[in-house]
Amino acid sequence: MKYTWLALKSALVIVVLAGAAHYFSSVAIEQPETTTTEMVVPVSSETVEAETDFLEGLWKVRYRSTEFNGNVVFSIKKENDRYNAYMHQYEDEHGYSEEADGEKALEITQFDGAKGSGIYPFEYENEVYEIECDIKKVDENTFELSYDYYGYSDTETWKRQ
Repeated sequence: MKYTWLALKSALVIVVLAGAAHYFSSVAIEQPETTTTEMVVPVSSETVEAETDFLEGLWKVRYRSTEFNGNVVFSIKKENDRYNAYMHQYEDEHGYSEEADGEKALEITQFDGAKGSGIYPFEYENEVYEIECDIKKVDENTFELSYDYYGYSDTETWKRQ
């Protein structure tokens, strides 16, 4: 199982390096400014607390690639007004599972009950990279996490355990 996790990390390293090459070889295109108007509705702190507590608990993400076929289970906990996801368990395609080391895998910096944002910390050659991501609640047992890092974009579906 450790070899599968190593393969998954290696694949992410390749994506980061390829993304960096893509980023430095492309020309930035400026987008026209847009303005939006939002209606602000007051919400009690009790309502916000109930909506965001939705994140706490165990969540399973399915990964399918040539490097890793299986699931990763994350444990999301509220800590100091933020939600953090920690590696909890790895499951391969044959049903074998292994406890994870509890490494922090995601910091949710903002969530209003329906959408939010966060940071994926990623370590490569003793350097930590922070990949910004967006979070969107799909239903009571599902949310989607999406990111775009130097041209490599993906959307992960997180399902409540």
